Amino acid sequence: MNKIADSSGRKLLLDFLDNYKGFGSLGHLCIANALAERISFSSDPKERSLLAVKMYSELISALEDLGALCIAIRHREEGLGIVYNYLSYGQSHNPHSPKTSTRKMFELCNVDSRVLVTALNLPALEDVVRSFPAESKTFSQLYSVLNQFLPYAANLYLYKDRQVDVVMRAYNKMKHGFVVVDNAAFINPDVISPSDDACWILLDNSEHQSKGDPIVDLVLVEPKIVGLSLERIKGVYGAVVSLCILIKELIGRGLIHSADDLL
Repeated sequence: MNKIADSSGRKLLLDFLDNYKGFGSLGHLCIANALAERISFSSDPKERSLLAVKMYSELISALEDLGALCIAIRHREEGLGIVYNYLSYGQSHNPHSPKTSTRKMFELCNVDSRVLVTALNLPALEDVVRSFPAESKTFSQLYSVLNQFLPYAANLYLYKDRQVDVVMRAYNKMKHGFVVVDNAAFINPDVISPSDDACWILLDNSEHQSKGDPIVDLVLVEPKIVGLSLERIKGVYGAVVSLCILIKELIGRGLIHSADDLL
């Protein structure tokens, strides 16, 4: 294992934020663009539908990364700081991992329009501008973009149908087994395919109570959603970049602190 040349935790944090916004944050968008291009050129209904499922999966994965970054920032003064928090979120066995779940993080982001203050525990915009009036335009734009997009992202992630977490359950089935079918009639005779390139993600019915209840839930996916999914992934990418820029500026100017500073 290579050792970090500079032991300064703050330098590692600032360098990470700078590098991640220019490279790693592009990952989901690059994949989404490749999927969208392939789908647009394909005349094979099966290929188009399967790639549309992968696009759906990429969107949820991008939202999870955004939520993880928010968790890392919210708990920045705890554990080992932002970088470690981002790498270890969701590790319930790890005493240094932040304790807020992705679901809880998005629930916090869905409460009001001052998300950066109430959910991420960042200073109010007026306090930031008061400290650095020359940078008021930059900070105002960052706060405005993020305070608008994070509740929107939360709504996407928390979408519910029949009180069942369809989005995450479908995402988990795409990660563990990729259980999809292009004909749902043998599962539910009442289901009619809306197009030749439609398919369904199969889920176990978590509300199954008795032998009379269906044991399988169906989530419809069609290639026509690809354009919307791509736009949403672009939005998530923009939010991640904006967060990296904002946190780097706030840390660099001493307006917030992270446990990284102590390493």
